[in-house]
Amino acid sequence: RCRASPRARLAMRGGAGRMPNGFAALAAATYGPQFVHNVAFVGEDGRWALLAEGYFRLLREERRLGSAPFPQGPREDLGPELQKLADEAGLELADIDDDEAEELDLDDFDMLVVIQGEGSSKGFEQLPKREHTFRWELEPDCSPGDLMGAIAAHMRQLMRDLDRVAMKGACGQGTSC
Repeated sequence: RCRASPRARLAMRGGAGRMPNGFAALAAATYGPQFVHNVAFVGEDGRWALLAEGYFRLLREERRLGSAPFPQGPREDLGPELQKLADEAGLELADIDDDEAEELDLDDFDMLVVIQGEGSSKGFEQLPKREHTFRWELEPDCSPGDLMGAIAAHMRQLMRDLDRVAMKGACGQGTSC
């Protein structure tokens, strides 16, 4: 069964989380300078990044957070059962083709969510360092329903973590903590 891994955690890593100057010129509906933070979903399995980013857009509500998926693995079709579950959950999945994927630049994002298979040896050391990097582990060979449940559980925790980050940022700026 897939489950939210107990090792899923917020990994605070060194890095400025800066926004490059060229970023201001971008005009994207899902991410860009109009958002307080921009979150990149980097998935070892291409489907994981798409599903996680779809959940993120569903749950972000009024939070000023932008996002984009960065599928590192094959971006095959979800398959009928997983697609049905995504539709039932109300997920709007990004329709990203190879050309658009090449245009995406991780330097445009100040937060990363790295999604790997449980026990995976695939390294993501080449990813840019960010102050806020979230690492998730998923069981690669689970049922579509269990996969959706695990991603949803991780996403709810991510939203709580992001709310804590926002509160810490607000402390000292006229907000009682």
